[in-house]
Formats: sequence, C-alpha cells, structure tokens
Amino acid sequence: MRNNKTTIISSLIKIEGNLELEGSVRIDGNIKGDINSKGNLIIGSSGSVESNMKAENVLVAGNYKGDMRAEGIVKIRSTGKFEGNLYQKDRGRLEIEKGGLFKGRSDVLSE
Repeated sequence: MRNNKTTIISSLIKIEGNLELEGSVRIDGNIKGDINSKGNLIIGSSGSVESNMKAENVLVAGNYKGDMRAEGIVKIRSTGKFEGNLYQKDRGRLEIEKGGLFKGRSDVLSE
C-alpha cells in the first residue's frame, strides 16, 4: 500500500545526507545529498536542493541543481530554477512557466 502522507522539510531545516522516502515530500529548507522518493516532490519557493534525485512527479518553485530522474511531470514555476540534467520516460513531461529557468539537458529514456 502506498503511503499518502507528505513529509515537510521546513525553511528552518538544513540537511546534508541522502534521503529515502516512501511517500511525497515538500522541501522548503536546504538539502544537499541524493534523494530517492517513491512519491511526488515539491521544492517550495524558499527551498534549495543540490542532489541527484529520483521521484514520481516534481514541482520546482525554488532552486534545484543536479541530475533528476522523474517518472511523470516536472513543472518549473516562474520562481523556479533548475540547473542540471533531466531524464524521463516516454510518458514524462516537462512544463516551464514564464520566468522559470531550465539550464541543462532533457532526455527521454526508452526504458
């Protein structure tokens, strides 16, 4: 059974190390380390993440730097900055709002 709960990492939190998450997570703080989430991941506008990441769907409203593998939709909000490489499967989708930054490469993986 999938965990429907969301873990919140507040803006007062700084983590250096790897995270393994069964459910979804919202990051408003600072993370430096690999992230493996079986759920959705939100980087809030105050969030800053430097990571190699795997997640289902990702919303970037803050800062992200690193390589990302996402199964579904990656949305970069107008306040979001993504620097790195994005790898998705055929059903994946990248959406960038006006003002959002994507600096890197986006590749579709066959499997």
